Amino acid sequence: MRNYRVLMTVFIIGIFAFTGCNGMYGKISYNPEHVKSFQTKSLLPDYNYYYCGRSNLPYAVIGIDKQYTFNDRVWFAIQTKEEIFDKIDKLNYAPDNDYRLIGADMLDAAGHKIGIWYSFYSHTVVKQSPDNVLDVFNPYKPHHYHYHYSLTSIMCREKIYLKINFGSPGAVENKMMDISSKSVLLTRMFFGKHKGEFFKDIPQDYLKWLSGTELDEDMRFTVEHYLK
Repeated sequence: MRNYRVLMTVFIIGIFAFTGCNGMYGKISYNPEHVKSFQTKSLLPDYNYYYCGRSNLPYAVIGIDKQYTFNDRVWFAIQTKEEIFDKIDKLNYAPDNDYRLIGADMLDAAGHKIGIWYSFYSHTVVKQSPDNVLDVFNPYKPHHYHYHYSLTSIMCREKIYLKINFGSPGAVENKMMDISSKSVLLTRMFFGKHKGEFFKDIPQDYLKWLSGTELDEDMRFTVEHYLK
């Protein structure tokens, strides 16, 4: 009986979390017209543009409709039109992509357009609060090509876990954003002459050299961790 009650409690929380995911989270929807706009240097003007990742090798460039407030905690504002084109041109390739630039509309849960997406990554999490504050997650995930669940499924599973452990919806959302903004300790190198090797086996002189180059937050965190 005790186990049954526990299972029922988890099930009820799961329904609550899944409903929350459907109600609060939007999506990106492929729109080839945005790629054409980039190619013809005619981006839409009524958006504030941002990028995430390295300045010379971003993971994504987004345009946010100016009527919304954007939580840019993991994004950097792009100031000029020329810089927008430059960042899109320098976008980093995703491991599971066939070198195809993806242009997409960012939609809220009701299907209303709230922004524009440029990336070689075909997924992200788009979250809208009741007061129209938007959060867009960095699409980069170390070893994301090993994932077997949809990103929405992952978010809902994470939310169930956090609901059980952290209580109120506000605390859950804050914890989720806190987790997503922290640096990740990588296990394997995914580029260069040591691609595929465990970081613990990579020579120190290479790591020291790598530390002097421009790295994203996860790679720098990992290199500094393994430098002795």
